[in-house]
Amino acid sequence: MSIFKSSDNTGISKKAIAEIASLSALSCEGVAGMSAGALKGGLSGMLKRESALKGVDVSIPKSGGVSVVMHIIAEYGADMNETGGRVCSSVKEALEGAGIKTESVRTIIEGIRHSVISEQTAPPEKEEALLSLEGEELLEKIKSGFELVGIVTLKDGKFSGISEGSELTSDEDAAACALRLADMITSGRDIAVIAVYYGKNAERQTAESIVSSLSDKYGDADTEIHCACNMDYDYVIGVE
Repeated sequence: MSIFKSSDNTGISKKAIAEIASLSALSCEGVAGMSAGALKGGLSGMLKRESALKGVDVSIPKSGGVSVVMHIIAEYGADMNETGGRVCSSVKEALEGAGIKTESVRTIIEGIRHSVISEQTAPPEKEEALLSLEGEELLEKIKSGFELVGIVTLKDGKFSGISEGSELTSDEDAAACALRLADMITSGRDIAVIAVYYGKNAERQTAESIVSSLSDKYGDADTEIHCACNMDYDYVIGVE
């Protein structure tokens, strides 16, 4: 069945049910976003907010109730069991509050989103712990939270754009270099989040300029800026 019929015989599509369920899940503590499931290579991509309903599987068995499976990306540090239970309870309440009889709600955590030293959102104890990281250890921590990572750093008077150990582009302007590097490493992918981290020798104003350029280019993606003040590289771009 593709249409759920409520008690007053109103037809409700699977898409509408998925929209209600995804909005409810996104409001839950510990949820970073929705996922369409595993991608090639075992990665789990985070969907853009407007595409979040694609992270919900809806089935309408002949018994009359609705069964949904929620595919989510959890925030790093969140309790997985509590987050999954919170999503199930919230979605069930939202659906039944909309007059949709619910047979079952199941949550699958497809991946983890890791935020590093967010000036606005990181709890003091997490920020303090991350600030203790330096050099390659800090870079690896950033890499662990994103599908794709590029580095923009000053080299011989120009900014070099580096990914996976190879220099892909260079420019005298950091923002222009970052924009070209982002184009190269994303290769037309559907981008949900772009984060820019600036290191100990970098300027926040330049980081903001990079974020602005990336935001103009990838208007549908969420953009973030973070300070990684122990990082030797000037700027690191994380994409998912």
